[in-house]
Amino acid sequence: MGFLKQWRVRTDLSPVKKGFGYRVRARLASQRGFTLIEVLVSALITTLIATAVAGALITNTDIIANQKARSQAETLAEQDQERLKGLSAEQLDNLSQTYTANAGGQSYTITSKAWYLSTTNGQACTTSGGASATYFKTISTVTQTSATGTTKTLATDESVISPDAGGSLLVQFHDQTASPLAGVSLSASGPESDAGTSDASGCVIFSGLDSGNYNLTYTDIGYVDPNGNASPLSDTATVASTGITPPGKGNPIELGQAGGVTGSFTTLANNSSGAQQTFTTRSAGLSWFSSGGAGIPMAAYRDNSSTTVPPPTTLATTTASGTASSSGLFPFVSSTNPVAYTNNYQVWAGVCRQEQPPAGNDMFTVQPGSSITPSIQEPPLQLTVTWNGGKVAPTDVTTTFTSTSGNSCTDTWTDEPATNAGPSGSYVYGLPFASSLSTGSGASASGLTGSLTVCADYKSGTTYYQANTSSFTPTSFTAITTQTLAITSSSTKKQC
Repeated sequence: MGFLKQWRVRTDLSPVKKGFGYRVRARLASQRGFTLIEVLVSALITTLIATAVAGALITNTDIIANQKARSQAETLAEQDQERLKGLSAEQLDNLSQTYTANAGGQSYTITSKAWYLSTTNGQACTTSGGASATYFKTISTVTQTSATGTTKTLATDESVISPDAGGSLLVQFHDQTASPLAGVSLSASGPESDAGTSDASGCVIFSGLDSGNYNLTYTDIGYVDPNGNASPLSDTATVASTGITPPGKGNPIELGQAGGVTGSFTTLANNSSGAQQTFTTRSAGLSWFSSGGAGIPMAAYRDNSSTTVPPPTTLATTTASGTASSSGLFPFVSSTNPVAYTNNYQVWAGVCRQEQPPAGNDMFTVQPGSSITPSIQEPPLQLTVTWNGGKVAPTDVTTTFTSTSGNSCTDTWTDEPATNAGPSGSYVYGLPFASSLSTGSGASASGLTGSLTVCADYKSGTTYYQANTSSFTPTSFTAITTQTLAITSSSTKKQC
């Protein structure tokens, strides 16, 4: 008799799926996934352990290699310090060297530096370091560059070295911007002789000198001192048995590449038609002065005088020897940041400081190593000369400047010809500047005073007759000054 099964009711399990054998097979089948995972985990753990062990071995190898490199670098630094101890004071002065060395199959870069120390442990060749240096500071640095281009410092060694026994001489050179000047040759002669060249800090140091008086000569071709004295220049120093001595003129010594002025003298006045015209004029001298720059002063005004008769229409600045040159002016800066030389000189006609024009006139820019050819303005004189009542061209005109304050100075411009015709039978000349004022816009920039006289002569036949003005000063630096001289047959028979 068969059995009817209810709808949607689970049927009886197959006899095959019943019993102990089935349960064992089912359990084994359910554990197949876990076995695969265990294998993968075991493999991963093995890999991680192997990687860690390899990393540790590599790290340990790197540490050993780095320690070896540092040890070799320290040895190289010590060897370099010993090398520096064997150098002379001149060799150690502001030393900066770089070289390579091999050790243990590796390449290393060694940088050596040394400088004179002051008693305050600053660099001796600086304003703050002073001039009492007694030791050298030396530093040796060893670096290595990897294959990737990275540079590491592996060792640094430093020490302080006592200089040679005896006295020392320290000279520092600056340029016109008050910056160190390298390349200046210095020689010292006295109880012994020594020579050297200023380094990047502008310094020359002679060490281990016998005590006594030394003559110093410093040379930088084309350079001048602030007062226009050309290289080579001289100084003295008294070296003691210990310590360090500066030059007699003190440190720093300033030198600048010389510039120059070759001036043409002119004046602005009216011509014979009454129109304004620039005339070529003359002067028996050329003077110049600068108020200085970068804390560097010009000691005194300079001049270049001429004995030419009549006076020349152009003149140049001079060097210390007095030889005319277009390169005799120190290039004072008007600004250090940025460096500029604008209107750093006032140049004027004449040889007296009292003839210096009012501030702002005849200002010129002199740059290092260059020469300019400006027109140097003179105050205009319109001179009318008569001979027995009729207007004539004077044969000669002589202008004389006389100081009335400051150091006594006289400047005479002799026998100027009548070449510039002015209006109404007059003639135009250039004058030295003179003022009776010591302050104000009409005063000389020097604050000093002076006056002028003019002599004119007329040659009748073989005889000269002359007349002279009273003392006067120009109306202003630019305004026309007029003078009239009447010469007659009863005037003094003499050439101006």
